[in-house]
Amino acid sequence: MPNWAKSLKTLKPAPYARNPQTLGEHLKRRRHQLGLRQKDVALSLNINVWTYLLWENDAIKPAIRLWPRIIAFLGCDPCRAPTTLGQQLFSYRRDKGLSRKKLAAILGADERTLRQWELDKKGPMAKRHFTALAKLNLDGKYTHRDKA
Repeated sequence: MPNWAKSLKTLKPAPYARNPQTLGEHLKRRRHQLGLRQKDVALSLNINVWTYLLWENDAIKPAIRLWPRIIAFLGCDPCRAPTTLGQQLFSYRRDKGLSRKKLAAILGADERTLRQWELDKKGPMAKRHFTALAKLNLDGKYTHRDKA
């Protein structure tokens, strides 16, 4: 048997998840890809560094109003594609950084009604709501389950 140096080859452990599943994993992966410190990302997102640290560790979720900045930093939406009307409404609200109150006003609906729609407990009934929903440019590929 020849006598030469042997080396084993393996992937170097990455400091982040290779296939991120959570928001924190997505943030950590993107930060490492860009070679940034947590402090740098926090400054770019205009948030406290401790807040960012908690996001990255999946200890807390960001406020809706901050999601547009997060999506811009990541370069994509880390959440699953919405399939129901409720998921689409919540996704739209999150992507635009809108409170439930603001989106309800846009749709001409009550906040509680919008909450029921987002939870897929109810669907819109009035023509004015369908007209307002059409203006949001939702893709229309949703299902609605009536819960009796």
